[in-house]
Amino acid sequence: HRAYVPSTKELVEIAKRADTVARRQGVSGALVGGLVMQFFGSPRLTKDVDFIADAMVDLTPQFRRGRIISFGGRVYTGSVADVDWIVRADEYAELYEDALRGAGKSDEGFLVVTPEHLAVMKFAARRPKDYDDLMYLLGKRGLVDTKRALNSVHRFLGGRFAVDEFKAAIDEARWRTRKEES
Repeated sequence: HRAYVPSTKELVEIAKRADTVARRQGVSGALVGGLVMQFFGSPRLTKDVDFIADAMVDLTPQFRRGRIISFGGRVYTGSVADVDWIVRADEYAELYEDALRGAGKSDEGFLVVTPEHLAVMKFAARRPKDYDDLMYLLGKRGLVDTKRALNSVHRFLGGRFAVDEFKAAIDEARWRTRKEES
């Protein structure tokens, strides 16, 4: 199923199934990643469903148990898409815990991280696709409260240097938006 890109509808159904199993086990999880980018209007496609959570879950038999995630969590493999169940056990654990506490309920019934937390997570990830997502989030007018995001950057990612780098990303996203509009 690696060449197949599931539809948003298929991914939402997978997210609902995983969320239902987690809640039955008393675990709180919130959606992050590419599917949330789609909720925020991004055209980016994704092949998996990512959750951050306060504890591990057992998503079998709905999904097959896959590899352990190096920074905390497990990948569960499904017939249409994988579910990455992320329980950070590294220097970003507090950011993810804060994002889970701040998550809001989606129309579909599961928790979704705020655009501010998602922007900070994308900034911290430092991968090219995450930087592209960050540019989208920061470039979409009215989506990200940059003051709240900057507060989280300062609090969770290392103070002044990280804040200055995030401000530079905000400036770049605004520049890109102006360029596209002209």
